[in-house]
Amino acid sequence: MNNIKLSGVIKSSASSNIALVKYWGKKGLQIPENPSVSLSLCQSQSITEVAWEIKEDRTSALEIEFYFEAQENIEFKQRVIKYFETIASLHAIPHHLKLKIKSHNTFPHSSGIASSASFMASLALMVRHLDALINDLPTSGPEFSQAVSRLARIGSGSACRSVYGPICLWGQLDGWRESSDEYAVPVQNYHDIFSDYRDTILIVDSTPKKISSPQGHQLMHEHPFKEKRYIQARENCKKLLDAIIMGDLATFVRIVESEALMLHGLMMTGTKPYILVKPNTLAIIDKIVRFREKTQIPVAFTLDAGPNLHLLYPNHFHEEVLAYIKRELVQFLENQNFIEDRVNAHPTTLEYI
Repeated sequence: MNNIKLSGVIKSSASSNIALVKYWGKKGLQIPENPSVSLSLCQSQSITEVAWEIKEDRTSALEIEFYFEAQENIEFKQRVIKYFETIASLHAIPHHLKLKIKSHNTFPHSSGIASSASFMASLALMVRHLDALINDLPTSGPEFSQAVSRLARIGSGSACRSVYGPICLWGQLDGWRESSDEYAVPVQNYHDIFSDYRDTILIVDSTPKKISSPQGHQLMHEHPFKEKRYIQARENCKKLLDAIIMGDLATFVRIVESEALMLHGLMMTGTKPYILVKPNTLAIIDKIVRFREKTQIPVAFTLDAGPNLHLLYPNHFHEEVLAYIKRELVQFLENQNFIEDRVNAHPTTLEYI
């Protein structure tokens, strides 16, 4: 204990990710009902700064101050406290700590970007690093990253995918020996065309959703089609991963769009149906399909659990797609707002201050 720092400040960052094969339905402690495949983003990040101090009284309780976007946020704070209580029970971090946490995003809230994924990944990175410092454990390497992904999953399922990039798999999948429900794994040997793939996020509506993602996951427990959906997701993961490795963009587009529509189809066909897409969401989808048919540019749309769209396409088509967005699609967007992003091979960073 004498050789260990008793206090310090760590800044961590993690990028959000967009699921291609969707994770929808969970059990236990954020265990997925089906595997998912995702792209990690570059510009859409959560940045978290933690001032920490080891208290002399080793029997004392964990103390947490939390600030989001420079303000105290009670809802976020309670979620952070619950997270720390959970991981403390798993011995992932000692109780006798005092933490002051400040976090902010580089993207607007309710923009179709998974803020819980990036925030929880950045927090998990800090937690694992702090635990390694206190207990004199390695602070890098495959086992370290795997532990970060596992901790991130506990905070928010999709957060475990924000630890790796540019493409990763989360959930046990036949034929993928290293895959696991407990943590994500990076997809190796992907085709070069995906190394700088673009994601342009179209903001149709930024108002809070009437059904949250946790509520949506809960509703899947009683969905009449859930078992067939889980089988389909596994099949789509295998087909999509093959397409990513081979550079088969036609298959990539087909599966990505099918998964997006299936996600929202599940919402509309459950025992308590609901709709999160907006009329302008559908108008944009129709225009994107027509644009692709006319130009043969392999741009694909996907959606998170909300009305905003992600347009995915190879980097060398950026000028053509951007021009089309500005010419034809901004009329359907809230305040003509869209966010340009791309995939990221290294979605997490950490530094001492």
